[in-house]
Amino acid sequence: MAALKVTTGVQGVYRRGQDEIQMTAVPGRTDPAGDVVSDMPILDTDCEWIIDPDDLRISGQRFLPKERDEWEAEIGGERLLFKVLPAAQGEDCYRWSNGYRTMLRVSMKSRGPVNG
Repeated sequence: MAALKVTTGVQGVYRRGQDEIQMTAVPGRTDPAGDVVSDMPILDTDCEWIIDPDDLRISGQRFLPKERDEWEAEIGGERLLFKVLPAAQGEDCYRWSNGYRTMLRVSMKSRGPVNG
């Protein structure tokens, strides 16, 4: 995981409520997904971020991703906000990436750049 962080990692802020931590995540799968809300087309980005579970600590306590947590990172000169959401209804928002439980694949969705 350390090599992935150095070579392809993205610095950002992971938030749960008022708590936030600075950490590095590695981009995984990314898929654009369209939707229509009130007759307006909306383009979401469904993606997975690969996260070191040891980085998810608030006040020294390790935690696992939870629906509605947030990940904000600067990518291509734009600040993007991602919401932790399951990839499909009835699924968890994360899964272990390997049998050793050294990496998490966290499902997130973004609606584009952060304004302001």
